[in-house]
Amino acid sequence: MRMKSHYSLSKILRIISYSRQAYYKSKKRMNQKNIYKSIILSFAEDMIKLFPKMGIDKLYYSIKGKLEALSIKYGRDKLRLEQNRKERKNPYFIMFMKESQSL
Repeated sequence: MRMKSHYSLSKILRIISYSRQAYYKSKKRMNQKNIYKSIILSFAEDMIKLFPKMGIDKLYYSIKGKLEALSIKYGRDKLRLEQNRKERKNPYFIMFMKESQSL
């Protein structure tokens, strides 16, 4: 359920010196980025299920053709960052890090 605000979006944006057009354009851009990210991560997860020991470089080059077919520009380093964020949330990765610190 949404809460009603006493202020309109226009007034709030005017206070922070941001136009409505810029607000909606950035909102659209963020939605598009999230869609691309979910597509890319699903491709990566599929490849990791098939080849669990595959490194980031080989993973990137194996899904690069699919990304180009969809006109998605996403670099290898960005994929590496996403995989690192995902690994940090993985409970097995956290357990491994705790074990390695205790040694």
